[in-house]
Amino acid sequence: MTTEQRISFKEYLENDNITNDAAAIGKFLDYLADNGGIGEIESGTYTCNSYSRDSEKKPIKPFKLIGAGIGKTILKLSNKGSFLTWRNATGIHIEGITLDCQYSQYSPEEIGNTRIHGFVLCNCNDCSISHSKAIDFCGTGFMGYIDTKDKTDTETNPETDISTNINTDTLQPGEKYKGVFIRNCYAQATKAFNDYMDLKNADNSGNAEELKKKLRKKECNGVLLSNYWYSGISDCTAEDISLFGIELKQNARWNKVINCKAINCQYGFGMGQQTDVKDIGCENNTVIGFKSIKCHHGGIIGKGKCNHINDMYIDFTDIIPDNLKNGFRLQLKSRFNTLSDIKINALQNGRPAIYYEKGANNNYVVISNCTNTDGKLLVAKYIHTNSRSSDTIDNITRLCKSDSNNDDIIASGDLDRNKTHYDHSGTDISS
Repeated sequence: MTTEQRISFKEYLENDNITNDAAAIGKFLDYLADNGGIGEIESGTYTCNSYSRDSEKKPIKPFKLIGAGIGKTILKLSNKGSFLTWRNATGIHIEGITLDCQYSQYSPEEIGNTRIHGFVLCNCNDCSISHSKAIDFCGTGFMGYIDTKDKTDTETNPETDISTNINTDTLQPGEKYKGVFIRNCYAQATKAFNDYMDLKNADNSGNAEELKKKLRKKECNGVLLSNYWYSGISDCTAEDISLFGIELKQNARWNKVINCKAINCQYGFGMGQQTDVKDIGCENNTVIGFKSIKCHHGGIIGKGKCNHINDMYIDFTDIIPDNLKNGFRLQLKSRFNTLSDIKINALQNGRPAIYYEKGANNNYVVISNCTNTDGKLLVAKYIHTNSRSSDTIDNITRLCKSDSNNDDIIASGDLDRNKTHYDHSGTDISS
C-alpha cells in the first residue's frame, strides 16, 4: 500500500449498518501500522475497544488517521484503559476524531485505580494530533511523553500515575524524541473534575492520607507534553480539568505553547514539576497568548528555568471565591523566567497576583494590568522555604496599571530581597 492509497474504516465493520463492532478499530489500525497510508473513519458514532501498539514489539509504518471532524467522527470506548496509544513510532498524524472515553459510566468500585486516557504518544518522533477532541476521561486527554526503561511501570509511566510520572534520575535527552505537535484540540473531563472537587470539599479531616489517595485517582490533565524537546501545543482548549489544563512537564525544552486556553481547571497552565527530588525542570520554552478562565491557579512554574511567557490573560470572573488561589505561582527554585504582558482580571480575597515560594529566584514579571474586586490588591507575595532560609530572592515584579487606589496596592513577604514596583505612580510597592 502506498502512502497515497486510502482505506475506509467501514470496510472493517461486519456490516455497513452496524457501527458497534468493538474489535474493528484494532484490525483497522493494525493494517495502517503494517502498511502505512491514509485511513479514513467516516462520520458516525462507533463503539471501540482500546488500542495500543509498540514498534519495538511490532513495527509501525508512518500513516495518517483522518476522521470527518470534531463531533462528526466519534469513537466511544467500550472498555477501561487508555483509548488510543502508540509507542516508539514515527510519522503518525491524526486529524478530525472525537474520543469519548466513557468514564462516567463506571462506579468508583468499577473504575478502581484504572486511568482512562484519550490519545497517547510515547517515545514518538514527528507525530501530530490536530482538530480532535477527548472527553469524559479520567487521566489525560492528549498525552505525549518520553518513558524510561529501567523503572517499574508505576514509577515511570504517567499513563498509570500522573502524580509520580517519570523518575528523574534516568531521564533521556529530548533530542532522541521530538517533533510531537498537538494542534486545535479540545479536552474535557467534567465528571472526573466534579468527583475530584466533591472529594476535596467533603469533610475528610479525620484521614488526610486516605483523602490524598482518593484525589490522586481523579487527577486529570487536558493536554500534556512530558520530556519532549522541539515540540508544541497550539490553539488547544482544556475545560473542567482537575489538575493541569495545559502542561509542559519534567525536562521539556525548546517547546512552544501558542494561543491555548484553560477553562475551570485547578491549574490553567503548568510547567516543570512539583517534586523536591532533583533540580531539573522545563527550560527555554515559550508560551504566547494563553488564556486562563475561572481556573483556581492561573498558572504555575515549578523547577523551570529560562522560560518565557508573553501575553497571558487570567480571568477570575464568577469563580467561587474559595477556589481562587493566585494569579501565577513560581516555586521550587524556578529561576530566570520572564513573564511579560500578564493581564489579571477580578482578583479578590487578598489573593496574590504573583506568588513566589520555595526558592523561586531571579524571575522577572510584568503585569500590564490587574483589576481587583475587593480589599487590597496583593501584587506579589514572597515566601521562603522555611524560617531559616532566605532563598526566595532577587525576583522583580512590575505592575503597570490597576484600577485600585495607590494606597490599596501592596506586596508581602520578604520585600528587602525582592522588588515590587508600580509603574503608574513610579513608586516601589510596600506592605
